[in-house]
Amino acid sequence: MIFLQTANRELFQGRYVLQYPFEGELKCEAGKKYKQSLPKRFEEEAQTLARLTNGNIQDIRKKMKLSVGNLTYTWLENVQSWFGLD
Repeated sequence: MIFLQTANRELFQGRYVLQYPFEGELKCEAGKKYKQSLPKRFEEEAQTLARLTNGNIQDIRKKMKLSVGNLTYTWLENVQSWFGLD
């Protein structure tokens, strides 16, 4: 996130984009890879929020209820996904 301060004090404009993970059924290989990428994405989002707000990362993780739907992975598979080793 970047903020730019200008001399103009009359107008304010802001923009943000929300991207929710797909929660439907995915049977293809691309869908499986997408689901595998979600834990890393969620963790990056939690880390970014903690950094920007100076919030407690554990509290943020709890509030985000980090999950990837009905597709489950082992602890090792999750760690490998976080580091892009899948």
